[in-house]
Amino acid sequence: MTIAIYGSAQNFVPNGGFENYSSCPTATSLFGGYCTGWASYTNGTPDYYNSCAASVTGASTPVNINGTQAPANGNAYCGIVDYAGNIDFKEYIERGISSLQAGATYTVSMYVSLADNAGFASNGLGVFFFKNGPASIATTNRLAATPQVSFSAYGPLTNKSGWTKLEGSFVADSAYDHVVIGGFKDNSSIQITNMPSGTLGLSYYYIDSVTIRAADTVSFVVTDTTLCAGDKVNIDYTVNAAVAFNSSNTFTLQLSDNLGAFTSPVNIGNASATSSGTIQATIPVATVTGGLYRMRIVSSSPYYVSAISDVSIGIGGGKPQPNLHITSPVCEGDTFTLSVTTPGTLTDAIWNGPDLSNSHAASITVFHAKTSAAGIYTVDVFNYGCEAHASGNLQVINKPARPIGASNSPVCSGSTLQLNGAGVGTSWVWKDALGNIYSAKDTTIHDILVADSGLYILTTFQNGCSASDTIHVVVKAIPIPALFANNPCKGDTLFVTSQYKDSSAIYQWNGPAGFSSMQKRIIIPGVGQSSAGRYSVDIKGSNGCVGIDSIQVVVKDSPESTTITGNVILCEQDTMALKAANTTPGVSYHWYGPQGVSIAGSTIFIPGVTNGASGIYYVEANLDNCIRKDSTIVTVNRTPTRPAVSGDVIRSQVKGGIRQFVRIFKLIRCCR
Repeated sequence: MTIAIYGSAQNFVPNGGFENYSSCPTATSLFGGYCTGWASYTNGTPDYYNSCAASVTGASTPVNINGTQAPANGNAYCGIVDYAGNIDFKEYIERGISSLQAGATYTVSMYVSLADNAGFASNGLGVFFFKNGPASIATTNRLAATPQVSFSAYGPLTNKSGWTKLEGSFVADSAYDHVVIGGFKDNSSIQITNMPSGTLGLSYYYIDSVTIRAADTVSFVVTDTTLCAGDKVNIDYTVNAAVAFNSSNTFTLQLSDNLGAFTSPVNIGNASATSSGTIQATIPVATVTGGLYRMRIVSSSPYYVSAISDVSIGIGGGKPQPNLHITSPVCEGDTFTLSVTTPGTLTDAIWNGPDLSNSHAASITVFHAKTSAAGIYTVDVFNYGCEAHASGNLQVINKPARPIGASNSPVCSGSTLQLNGAGVGTSWVWKDALGNIYSAKDTTIHDILVADSGLYILTTFQNGCSASDTIHVVVKAIPIPALFANNPCKGDTLFVTSQYKDSSAIYQWNGPAGFSSMQKRIIIPGVGQSSAGRYSVDIKGSNGCVGIDSIQVVVKDSPESTTITGNVILCEQDTMALKAANTTPGVSYHWYGPQGVSIAGSTIFIPGVTNGASGIYYVEANLDNCIRKDSTIVTVNRTPTRPAVSGDVIRSQVKGGIRQFVRIFKLIRCCR
């Protein structure tokens, strides 16, 4: 770890952020005379961009003629060409700086961003220092100068969305007082990258925040960033030749608090010297555990305070006390864990053992343990630089040989499943597909269900270890006959059928009076009471399983013939009266006839009949929905109209001496 020591942290470049200006830019290609202290070093035309410029000038920020980019700091930046294709064209910016000291080391940095419109990215940028040289050179070509700081190692700088910090250092060999920034690589050595999004055939970079600072006044190296309270450490430091220390000077190494703050720094070592050397230091015994400690060096004459170290130092406040846990014994093939805890902070643990070498973890889980893993395991535990050791033994037990499980699967639902096991072991367990446990190597399960199908696991136990085998059990569904019978009336057709859907099923029916059939559907026409009784069926499905069911069939008696009495020949306006009688008990009646006659009951009376009432009258005798229909024909004669007087002479007679002729009139009417 290298830590910088600095005094004023002076930037030797005035107006390095291009913020100060004498005139706000009114167009592009304006630089010298606008940005205070800066000028173009050649006949090239660097651009000055400042938010004070109107947008129409193309020289504003963040939006300008070459793209959009907010300044890295402040409100301004400049822009130069580094590569212009086959043309030897470069742009350079220059200014006077505070004089450097020969022999001193300086760090040079600046921020660059490739303009949005640039069609190429390049790696030619660098920084050239001079003293007593020309104020400018009349050329647009590459300068024939070698920059003291080259940024070519960064490669083509392609970042358009943000800023890239470039940084380098050099030892000044003269009291340089001018700096030139630009591209110093010719087209034969420059690296370029094509940027398809750009519209210009060149690489053009925005530049901001140029700094030149004296390098570390004192540098030192901490070789161990994890320490323990009470440790002794030697810190080698190097003094920058540019700084002269007085003979009374003392370099003091200081330690921060555990949060990295130097509000109350602790002096842990010193050296009375004016040049490079070594500080012998001791971490105080009372130091509390923490991982954010920092160091710095303070010189007394002249007084300098270093930058706080950018790397944290972990310091343990005391030796850890490990608590070791090993899951032992463990069965071969199972999982074991090695773990260690401490009452305080545990920053690292390093395990070694038969199957481990320098494994860093507080807890280690090992799957599928092998017998070769058995033995002594050691662990080194750390509280930062404080260390302790612990060890323990792991025992790995051989597991029994894998058993062999078997069954009488496939079986039909409702039958018996037989599970059998073979192998060695002191106890056995079967686990079925539903998670039920059976504690016997040979197990019988009655009334098995289709839902019991699946994986069955046989486990054998010996010496606390187990081995398992898995079999697949298939329980086939038996046919469900779902029978239906129409329970017919005597003389009708009997239908008995199964609603089972398997077209490949085989049926065997048996019924009363030795009935037998292999059809899916029973059809018996003209059925009588001899067909009544229980019908059973065995249905063998395509999976080989048999379903059995039965149904009781009732053959209902039908009514006997119905006797119809009443006046079946009538004259119009008479009352028709018909009566039905049946010798079968419990019969109900219903009459149907012409003109929509529909009358329930054994007798019907229809007064004032007309000729339209003539026709067939039916009566239904109903006994438990068994119906017998009988009929009679009814005739209703029309009543004739009275005729005009007319007649025929059928005889003559003498009465009172006068012969008279008598007409006999015949009046025809409906006979009763």
